[in-house]
Amino acid sequence: MSVILLVCIVMLDVIIVAEANIINVPQEHKSIPAAFKVAEVGDTILVGPGIYRGELSLKNGVILQGIGEKPTLKLAVKAINVKGAVITNFAMKGGTNNDHFGIFCRNAKVTIKDVTIWGFHHGISARSLKLL
Repeated sequence: MSVILLVCIVMLDVIIVAEANIINVPQEHKSIPAAFKVAEVGDTILVGPGIYRGELSLKNGVILQGIGEKPTLKLAVKAINVKGAVITNFAMKGGTNNDHFGIFCRNAKVTIKDVTIWGFHHGISARSLKLL
């Protein structure tokens, strides 16, 4: 009986100790959306200086962090039904007819820190959201 209990405790310890990964853009993945495809809860995506295009959906518990001189995002960022996501140290630039929002949040709990947004119809568009 005590052996079974010990095995269960060891298995529980292995399950609880999940390691967070650092994912580097553009060194490991050429685009931010490609990095998000492999990111899991607790991971951090570090984005080097440059201009990044496309569309991006944040994921639960994933940190998106610009490093060095603020990388420029020329893309829409969506946070829909997301909790614990973070986006920090970016410049976001709109300017095309499709750029209605820089960051769109719906039913989300997201931290947005040190992000400069310009050239969009709405910098941050929020629905079903509580501001803290």
